[in-house]
Parts: sequence; C-alpha cells; structure tokens
Amino acid sequence: MKPKIKIFLIALVMVKICLGLVFFFQVELGAFLSGPDAIASEPAKQTAAVPEQEADNSDDPHIDLALVVQKMNRLAAEEKALEQKRIELAAFEAEIDRKIETLTQLRNDIKSQMARKKTIEQQKIKHLMKAYAAMKPQSAAALIERLDRPFAIELLSNMKGEAAGKILTYVDKEKAADLIEGLVERN
Repeated sequence: MKPKIKIFLIALVMVKICLGLVFFFQVELGAFLSGPDAIASEPAKQTAAVPEQEADNSDDPHIDLALVVQKMNRLAAEEKALEQKRIELAAFEAEIDRKIETLTQLRNDIKSQMARKKTIEQQKIKHLMKAYAAMKPQSAAALIERLDRPFAIELLSNMKGEAAGKILTYVDKEKAADLIEGLVERN
C-alpha cells in the first residue's frame, strides 16, 4: 500500500477517535453539569432521590461510550473490509490490464499473419494468372471450367480483358455466362 494512503487512513482513524471522545465528553459534561442544577432547584426533602437520579445519569454516559466504542469498532472493521476490497480490485485491475495487453498483442499478430497470407495468395493468383494467360486459350478454358466459381472469377478478374475474353470464348457457354456474371458482380 502506498505511504500516502497509509498516512491518510491513520489520520482518518485519529479524527474519528477525536470526534468520538469529544462526543463522549460533551455527553458526560452535559449530564454532569445539568445534575447539580437539578439538585439545587429541588427542595431539601428530596435529597434522597437525587443520588438515584445521578446514578441513572452516570449510566447513560457508559451506554453512550459503549455505543461509541461499538460504532468505532464497526467503522474500523468496515475500513478494513474496504481496504481489502481495494486491494482485490487493484489485483483484478492489474490482471485485466495484462489480459488486454495480451489480447492486443494477439490481435496484432493475427492481423500481420492475415496480411502475409493475403499477400501470398495474391502472389499465387498473379502467378497462376500469368500461367493461364500464357497458355493457349483452348487449354486455359478447359482448366478454368474445372475450377470452382469464386476462384475462377478471382483468376479471370486479375487477367487483362483481352486474355480473359479469349479464354472465355472456349469455355462452355453456361459456365462462361456464370463467370461473366460473377465478374460483373465483383466489379
């Protein structure tokens, strides 16, 4: 725990103790000061009853003192519980910060891997595109007919329009129409 927090908590406890003592002495002094006034104003024949009243008044400060002590103990226990919760929250916060840092690092790693994968895929498609463009249109058309639709569209979209057009003239008419439709949707 930080020294400033410790000093603050100690000062807070001292203030509470001082306030409790002031409260106790005010109550005791009030009972003490009001007692003789009551005795002086009463007739002399009731002097026997006065010690009983003073005895009752002397019990009140002890009850108040016990109540004050009980409240102070309860407040001290609550302060300890709050301090324990602060410590636990600080530990949770540190753990969450570590997890956020780990997740951020993982996210950055995934982004870089995805970028590398995309670059590699683009290089492969460019290589295949060059190979298909260099082939005779009849041979390239036969191979493109066997490819799945998304890959064939990707491949044709990277070719020059003239090379793609020559290849598509040799592709089955239904397959060629489907691929052209995909090329239009892609653009």
